[in-house]
Amino acid sequence: MLFISLIPGVVLGQTSIDAKVLEITLPNSEDDTLLYSRVISAIAAMELTRGGLIVLPGGDLDLPVIGRELTGETVLGLARSSEADFVLVSRYSNRNKRIIIDLEWYDASTEEMTASAVREGSVDLDLDRTVGSGIEEILVSVSERLASLPKRTDEGAETVSNELAVLPGDTKPGEPGEGNGVPAGEISSLPPVTETPAKDEEQDAAAPRKIRHFEVSVGFAPFITTGEGSEYFKIGFQPVVYSNVRLITPIGLLCLGLHVGLNAFHAEGLAAVSDNFLIPVGADIRFILGDERPLGVFFRVAGGPSIFVVNSDVGQYSKIILYALGGIGINISFVEAFGMGIEASYTVFFEEAFPIMGFTPALYLFLRL
Repeated sequence: MLFISLIPGVVLGQTSIDAKVLEITLPNSEDDTLLYSRVISAIAAMELTRGGLIVLPGGDLDLPVIGRELTGETVLGLARSSEADFVLVSRYSNRNKRIIIDLEWYDASTEEMTASAVREGSVDLDLDRTVGSGIEEILVSVSERLASLPKRTDEGAETVSNELAVLPGDTKPGEPGEGNGVPAGEISSLPPVTETPAKDEEQDAAAPRKIRHFEVSVGFAPFITTGEGSEYFKIGFQPVVYSNVRLITPIGLLCLGLHVGLNAFHAEGLAAVSDNFLIPVGADIRFILGDERPLGVFFRVAGGPSIFVVNSDVGQYSKIILYALGGIGINISFVEAFGMGIEASYTVFFEEAFPIMGFTPALYLFLRL
């Protein structure tokens, strides 16, 4: 998926440019996901290294929080303090699974921005190609300047795995032609292709979303009756337990699991009074919109069998009835694995005489593993 861009006069793994590039990646605003900063920075560092340049990471520098506050004067000042020959600044904005990246190339010797590129793409596994194509455009623009710099020769300075050397539609690794960075007639001069730890680091960084796949929730909800049931009791009390396996989809997280509750209420009729229990045990399906963030909106449906137990002054009996639940809520993460949920739902128990139904505004705590 990643491509190799060779600057004129530089042969990968044999000759590298004796020049340092300070790499800086920042979100454009407070609304942009900070996770992508690490991803873009890792891809940029890999592409610059493959171009034969020495990369200086800018993550430890005293930088503004957002990219629009980083001025050209500040960039050149950072280049001087870091003793960098060039600076690559990447500013990005992400909205609705799309990302826009503005790339700027500064030359410390002329104290000017000498090249720029803009790329837009999806936030998915093709993000490396989106960023890499922008860096390739910049390196081509400044190729004459880079070719004029001194070269350094390091055996094994950079090795690349075969699977990273070709874009879809390009020639295969080791074959001459445009697109794989191997000039015709120079195949035999290249060193053996091996794999390096840099590939693993890039793959780990390039995952825009990393989630915990199992969640357990414990909560409590009043059962506020409506319909005919409200003539016999007004409110019940319902502790609930949810357990879900969480799956990634293109538009959010799909959570599949089990819902267990205990709805206890006291009913009074004309002839008798009773203490009653409804114990739902059913399937639970929940969908969380968008990326997993500290605050997330979700929709839930649940349903299945329920045990209905009646203890009255004239006797006791129990039976199985069906139930269904639907609701909407929000998750608030205190830390990555722990948080609180608030939900407004409506539940119906399909009792033969009349349906027992009501609102169940729930508050619960969740743990993600």
